[in-house]
Amino acid sequence: MNYMKLKILLFIQSVLIVLSLIYSFLYNCNLEGFVSITGMKLLIIISLIYIYISLYVLKIGFLHVYSIFIATVSLYNISYVLVSFWVGDSILYSTKSFMPINFTVYSAKIVFNYLSIILFFYLFIHLGALFYISTLKAESYRDYEWKYDAQMELYGKILFYAFLLPSLYYYYHTLGQIFLAGGYMNAFGLEGSRNMNIIIRISDDIMKLGFLMLLASKAKKSKIIVPVVVYLLINFCISVISGSRVYFISQALFILVYFSMRVKIRPVIILLCVSFFVVFSIFVRDLRSSSDYTVNSNVSEMFSFDEFVDSFVYPQGGSMHIVGLTVSLLEENKLNYSMRFFLDPLMGKRGYEINKRTDEYYNLADRLSAIMIPKYFIAGGGLGSSIIAEFYIYGGFITLITFSFLYGFLIFLLDDYKYKTNRMLTIYLFLLPGLFYVGRAHPWYPLQNLLILVVLYLLLLKSGLMKTVVGLLRRR
Repeated sequence: MNYMKLKILLFIQSVLIVLSLIYSFLYNCNLEGFVSITGMKLLIIISLIYIYISLYVLKIGFLHVYSIFIATVSLYNISYVLVSFWVGDSILYSTKSFMPINFTVYSAKIVFNYLSIILFFYLFIHLGALFYISTLKAESYRDYEWKYDAQMELYGKILFYAFLLPSLYYYYHTLGQIFLAGGYMNAFGLEGSRNMNIIIRISDDIMKLGFLMLLASKAKKSKIIVPVVVYLLINFCISVISGSRVYFISQALFILVYFSMRVKIRPVIILLCVSFFVVFSIFVRDLRSSSDYTVNSNVSEMFSFDEFVDSFVYPQGGSMHIVGLTVSLLEENKLNYSMRFFLDPLMGKRGYEINKRTDEYYNLADRLSAIMIPKYFIAGGGLGSSIIAEFYIYGGFITLITFSFLYGFLIFLLDDYKYKTNRMLTIYLFLLPGLFYVGRAHPWYPLQNLLILVVLYLLLLKSGLMKTVVGLLRRR
């Protein structure tokens, strides 16, 4: 590693932080003549460009987990900032394009404050990343050897194929209800999988565990192509029928990152994948907004700039308004800073609960939904969240800076140790899809998705059950 380049990058990072602090201070001293919302927007864009320039200088590829993390967080939280240069600042001042209610209009001060929150998130999450990189020594993960594990491949293959059919039945049952209801907009309140056999209900998780073990085993690429195609097709169908694009896109990004660990992926392939994700998102968004699975049949309109903004940027970038609503409701004393927003989601249920008061919800997504869209919330809907708003609601700028720094540090720490053992790599793969969605979710989201897989891993493998099953099969 070129430590001189790293020192220069850290110096530039420090300059950006100081300039941003001064800029925010001037605004809060009512010196609006020297600062503006446009200036804050430019600082956000400059910081994002700087992040990717620094990753290029340090030879950290675009498909590195941190690079993808920053890209997805940016899609969810600053798309509106970029588009505002074309469509005007009204997209920053109003939630009209985001919320299924009478929209909220922010004051200029609220807009400046929530944009500054977004800016400091980027500055300090990247400072945490650079700080960890500066601690790396020659004997880091780059010297570990990712070894082929025949036993892990066998166990993964058995779990994947044995539970493939039960998981397909599970998806057929749950997605069939959404399809018969006429689409995503009519899906709230359906039975789901509550009355299904427990084995069927967990079959998709066991199948996924087997799939991830196959990948972590470093089996030959020819042996994992069929499972990869099947896995992606399942998630593609889930997204199309359910209307939730995250299932397919997060899993496809995860697969792309996985293959980048094994082969060099050309930039043209990455560009084609990104283009496909955009088209897919627009298509699914049209399905999602319908009540009978009808879509826009005018191809020229579908690929126009206006359609791109309406069907891709507006739906994906709405998490920025979670930050805005958080700041606005704090100003109105309808929200309060509390570390419970960090801790409670680990212990309690998510979603609407009968007889629970609005101020008793300490999951930020639930609290905002209960305040802003109570009728939709009772029916099972929600606004989602934003990792940036989450860090801020814990205690203001102090917790925003602290948690952002730690998150950037931990992402690189996790990546540094991924090749230590194949089991460590399995845990790493468990986390990736959730990490690519955390830009519009709670920071614990990757770990919450990990929990069921870890429990199944311990029950099926660490208990010796799989070893016993394989032994019986071999005796036959």
